[in-house]
Amino acid sequence: MHATLSITQFAHASRDFCDWVEKSADQVTSEKEPSLKARQHIAKVYLLALSLPVDWSDEWASIESAERVSAQHRADLMPRLQALPFGFYNVFFTPSNLEDKHVMGDLADDILDIYCDLKEGLALHDRGHEGLAAWTWRFSFHSHWAKHAADALHALQAHASQAA
Repeated sequence: MHATLSITQFAHASRDFCDWVEKSADQVTSEKEPSLKARQHIAKVYLLALSLPVDWSDEWASIESAERVSAQHRADLMPRLQALPFGFYNVFFTPSNLEDKHVMGDLADDILDIYCDLKEGLALHDRGHEGLAAWTWRFSFHSHWAKHAADALHALQAHASQAA
C-alpha cells in the first residue's frame, strides 16, 4: 500500500473512531448493537495501523508535539463508554506464559487509551505534519494501544458470542 494512501486511510479511520467515542451516552444506548460498533471501529484502526509507514525524519524533532488528552477530557468521555454492555473482563497480561494469572481488563480504559493515542496523532495530522502523525500513530500502536485493542476485541467478541 502506498504510504500516503495508508496515512490518509488511517487518519480517516482514526477520526471516525474518535467521533464515535465522543458521542453522548444517549446516542450509544440508542445504537442497535454498541458492541458491534465498538468491534468495527477497533478492528479497522488496528488493521490500518499495520500498514503505517516506518519512516522517521530528523526534521520532525523540531516540531512541537501534540497536546495529550487531558484527564478531565478522559473523565468527560467515561459516561459514554459506560453505556457499553460491560466494563470489566478477564485478560492474561502475557498469554504465552502458561503460568500467568489473569488480571482485570477495563473496556472503557482500553477504548480511552486507543482514543488518546489516535487523537494525539490527529492533532499533528491536522496541523499538516502527516509524516510525524503517521510515525506517532505507528509508535504508539506498537508500544501501547495494540494490546488494548486486541484485549478489547477479544472481550467484545466473547461477549457477543455469549449473547448470540
